[in-house]
Amino acid sequence: MPGIDIKKLAAICILAFALPAGANQYESFASIKTVSSDFTMHKYLAIAVQPLVSTGRLYFEKPGFLRWEYTSPFPSGVILNGKKAYSWKGTGGAKEVKDISSQPFAKAMAAHLYMFVSMNMTEITAHYTLKEREGGLILVPRDQSVKQTISGIDISFNAARNNVTKVEMYERSGDKTVIVFTSGILDAEISPELKKP
Repeated sequence: MPGIDIKKLAAICILAFALPAGANQYESFASIKTVSSDFTMHKYLAIAVQPLVSTGRLYFEKPGFLRWEYTSPFPSGVILNGKKAYSWKGTGGAKEVKDISSQPFAKAMAAHLYMFVSMNMTEITAHYTLKEREGGLILVPRDQSVKQTISGIDISFNAARNNVTKVEMYERSGDKTVIVFTSGILDAEISPELKKP
């Protein structure tokens, strides 16, 4: 994956699309079955002058499907589908696919996905402090293991507060990841082909 740790990537996208209506309106997400969106990700490294830029597409379907696919600069991605997890790089005949289901980070991503999809507020607030701000929501990790790397996640919504437009993740190292989501579509069928790596 170019420029971002896969565990952080999963946290960003799960949090962003699980909380599209703001901290006091969680029930609105319960009716959403699928989300697909283009994204542009800028990874600002404390040691670099220019950010690393990646583009791609996100697909999410309840109860437990997530596809995060980079289209440039290097085709690659990750799929979570129930208890299975895959990563890949390349395209066509040169595509290299790995089953990562047994790796601890894949299990942790799946656990977070289910926590947010079910909107288990007891569990969510046990892991994050939620602070509303105009136009968005700030999440501050409570878990010491997460706090060691992530200091906060800032989620911005559109004017109707029914869609995520931007997610910013701040790391203790001084690095920052900014993901801008565009062309978002809710509740459209996701092709079975997209559920394969």
